[in-house]
Amino acid sequence: RKLIESLTQTLSWLENNVTEALHRLPTERDFSYLEVSLFCLVEHLEFRDVLPMNDYPCLRQFADRFGERAAARRTAYRFDV
Repeated sequence: RKLIESLTQTLSWLENNVTEALHRLPTERDFSYLEVSLFCLVEHLEFRDVLPMNDYPCLRQFADRFGERAAARRTAYRFDV
């Protein structure tokens, strides 16, 4: 319970600050560490059914947009076989 509470508080903070943080990144870039790690976090939480991201529309929208990149499509999460 304590871990989930901490995670939801962190996600709420990210939800409230992600738009501004992304706008502060340099416009001339391929991508940033922030973008890659944020994308991986959102995708991982959903993939592992840790938390649904429906309550975090800005984070979900960011991950959807970033996920359209060719590199992101080529490295989708999957269970090892």
